[in-house]
Amino acid sequence: RARHESTRRHLIAVITAGIKPPEKLSGALYAIRGETRSAEVLHIPQSAAGNPGQATDSDLEAFYKANEPLFTAPERRSISFITLRPEELAAEIKPEETELREYYETHLAEFTVTGMRNLLQFVLPDEAAAKAAAEKISKGADFATVGQAASGLNEKEMEMIEVTEEKLPREISDAVFALKEGEISEPLKSPFGWHVVKVTAARQKRIAPFEEVRGKIAEEIALDRATDLLVERSNQLEDARAGGATLEEAARELNLKLKRSADMDRAGIGPDGKTSPEISADPQFMEDVFATDEGSESDLREDREGGYYVLRVDKITPAALRPMQEVREDVLAGWRAQQIGESMEKLSGELLNEARAGKTLEEIGKTLKLKPVKTAPFDRDFSDDQLSNDLVTKLFAAKPGETVAGPAPGGGFVIATVGAIQSPELSAQKEAAEQMNKEFAKRIEEDILAQYQTVLERRYKVEINPTRLDSLFEGQF
Repeated sequence: RARHESTRRHLIAVITAGIKPPEKLSGALYAIRGETRSAEVLHIPQSAAGNPGQATDSDLEAFYKANEPLFTAPERRSISFITLRPEELAAEIKPEETELREYYETHLAEFTVTGMRNLLQFVLPDEAAAKAAAEKISKGADFATVGQAASGLNEKEMEMIEVTEEKLPREISDAVFALKEGEISEPLKSPFGWHVVKVTAARQKRIAPFEEVRGKIAEEIALDRATDLLVERSNQLEDARAGGATLEEAARELNLKLKRSADMDRAGIGPDGKTSPEISADPQFMEDVFATDEGSESDLREDREGGYYVLRVDKITPAALRPMQEVREDVLAGWRAQQIGESMEKLSGELLNEARAGKTLEEIGKTLKLKPVKTAPFDRDFSDDQLSNDLVTKLFAAKPGETVAGPAPGGGFVIATVGAIQSPELSAQKEAAEQMNKEFAKRIEEDILAQYQTVLERRYKVEINPTRLDSLFEGQF
C-alpha cells in the first residue's frame, strides 16, 4: 500500500509539475474578479404604483377563472396500512447476557479504535543526506522547508493523513508509532530509502470495555435477528391475506399495528400541513397510495429502507375547484398583486426610458418625491434588499453612465446608473493576486488530472456501477 501510495503521489507530481497560469490570463481574471463599481440608485416602492382600485365582481370572477389551479384543492386519500420494519421488530427482542458477552469477544475488532497518525515525511536515497536534513531540523529549521529543499516535494505532497501501522513499511512502523505528537524521527531505513518523519497528530489504539458497548451490542443482535424475522413475518402476512384476511384481521393475528393516515395529498401531507412520521419515506409508498383504487389493497412491497408495507385506500377525495365564496379573500389578494405588478412593470419601463433619454435620477425622483442614493463600491457577488444579483450582473455589464432597472428583493423596483469603476492594481494587492493565482493553478491541475483519468478509463475500459458504489456507503452519512 505504501509503495502504491508513493507511486501515485510521484505520478501526480510529474503530471502537474510546472503548471503555471499564463500571466495575461491570470491578470485578466484577477481584474474581472477584483473590479468594483458604485452606482446611483433610485428605489421605487410599490406604493408608487398607486392603489389598484376596487375590484368588481366581474374582475374577481375573471381572475378566478384564469387562475383555477391556484384555487384548486388537491386530490386527497385516506389509507390504512401495515409496515414491517427491522427496528420495530428489534424492539421486541431481548438477547441473553451470554449472547452479549460472546458477541463482544468475537467482534473485538469492532470495538477497537485503531491507532492513527497524521504525518509529514520525505524520503531520501542515502543516509548522509537524510542525516544532514534531520540535523538542520533538530537545530530549529522548518521541517517542510528542509524537506522540500532535500526531496523536491512540497508540504502537501509530504502529508499523510490517518495513517495506520499497516500502511507504513514494517521496517519503520514501530519507530514512527513510538513518536509523540510533534516529535520528529531520526532517519529511518526502509526498502524505499531513508525516511525523515514528523508526527503532526496522533490517535492512540483503544479497546472499548464491555459495559461501555453493551447497549450497542444488544441493538446489533436484536436488529440482526429482526432482519431474519422480517422475512418470516412478511411471508405470514402474505399467507393471511391470501387466505382472505383483511388488513385488520391480519394485524390482529400477527400482533402487528394497523396504522391509518387521513386525507393525504401526493406529497404525503395531511390537512394539518404535516407528514405522518409512520408512512414510508420511500417515494414508491405515495405512488402506490395514488395508484391503488378506493377499497383496494396494494401488493406487499419491500421499500428502500429495508422493510415492507401493504396499504389499502379507504377514501378518495377528488381534486376540486374551491368555491369562489370560500377563496374570495385569496382571489382578491391575487388580483391586487397582479394589478400592482402590472402597474409597477409599466412604471419602471417608463422611468427607465426617461433616464435613457437623458433625465437624471434626481429629476426622475422629484416627481415621485423620492431621492436617489449613491452606493459604496461593490463587487460582482454583492446583493442587498435593493440590488438583486440579477441587477448587479446588469450593472457590471453596463458602461459608465448607463442606466439599468430591475425588481428589488425587498419589494418595488430599482433604477440604477453605473458610477465609478475601480479596477484592482496587481502591485497594490500582490498577496490577494498570488492567492488567486494559486487557486487558478489548482483548478488547471484538477482539469489535467481529470483528463488523464478519462484517458485511462477509456484505455482500460473502466466501468463504474453507481448503484453498487452507493450501496457500500449506505447508512454511513
